[in-house]
Order: sequence, then structure tokens, then C-alpha cells
Amino acid sequence: ETDAQLRSRFWISRTKNATNSAEAIAAKIRALADVKQVRILENNSGQRDKAGVEPHSLNIIVDGGESSQIAEVIYHNKGAGVGLQGTTEVALQRENERRIIRFDRAQSVDIQVAMRCVRYEDFTEIDKDEIKRLLTAQAFEIGQAVSLSRLYSPINQVGGFWVKELHIARKGQALQAENVVLQPRELARILSADIQIEVE
Repeated sequence: ETDAQLRSRFWISRTKNATNSAEAIAAKIRALADVKQVRILENNSGQRDKAGVEPHSLNIIVDGGESSQIAEVIYHNKGAGVGLQGTTEVALQRENERRIIRFDRAQSVDIQVAMRCVRYEDFTEIDKDEIKRLLTAQAFEIGQAVSLSRLYSPINQVGGFWVKELHIARKGQALQAENVVLQPRELARILSADIQIEVE
């Protein structure tokens, strides 16, 4: 085996182990009580990536769960030499050494929804409460954009009208008929109080 072949085999083995480590961490964190979602950003390169992950590091983002339990899973499954980053820090005492485990909590982003609908002639009432219930039930993944077209599906489950206008935005920003793009550590949610429905 040549030096080049050895280096190539080592690199493939190292990458495989890192990938498996990340997958194991994600699976075990998901199994913890009250954990809703996990996303792992992994950077195996020698440079900081576009998501802000430092070289040879993991950025684990979690929605829900107990911090100390999450930290224990990370500690026992992280590969040697792999860095951790995040704004949440948990100190673990191991063999008279203090180990700091870092990860991020998903950052909730409230989405405003404003819709104008036109009532069909043979309908007198539109069930606004049901529209709001269906919209607030929409589940998003960490880092997933809020697609305007996706919101039509739950809205159209309620009969008696057609949608004339539908606009969305991050809460506090200008409403537009465009998708809302989220950052990798953000998690969208729609609250009933942030839904405005006008009927013509």
C-alpha cells in the first residue's frame, strides 16, 4: 500500500466514522424525553463553512429535551478530536476533569399570516377558527423555510371560500407574498394570535 493509498483510506475511514458519529448522536438525542427535533450541522473541512460551523466540528441543534441528558449523549458519542460549538454549555465532571459540552437550542421564529378570502354565494359563515387551527398545526423542521404555497393546503381544507390574497412574514416585518427564509438554527412556528383573516 502506497502512502497516497494509506492517506486516502484513512480519510475515507475518518469521514465514515464522523458521519456515523453524527447519525448516532442525532438518533439517541431524538430518543430522549421531550425532544421534538434534532439537526446536526457537520463540517469536516479545514475552513469555517457557510453555516458558520468551525472546521472539524459539529453544531448540534435541539428542540426540546433536558440539557444535561443531551450533553451526556453528545459526550458518549462524539468522535475524538471533533469540536463542538453552540451557545448552550453544560459542564460534565469526568475523571476529575471538567468537560464542557456545547450545542444550540432551536430559535423560535414567529410567522405572521394575513389572508383575504372571498365567500362563495351559498355560504354565509367561514370557519376562521378552523383555519387558524390548521395553520398553527403546521410543523416545520429546524432551518426549513416557510413556503407560501404549502400554506394553501391546510387553508383549502376549510370550505366556503377562495383565497384572494395570502401574505406571510417574520413577525414585525412587512407581509409579502413570498416564502420566509430561515437560518440553519431557526425554527418557524405559527401562533393563532399572528393570523389575520378578512372575508369579503
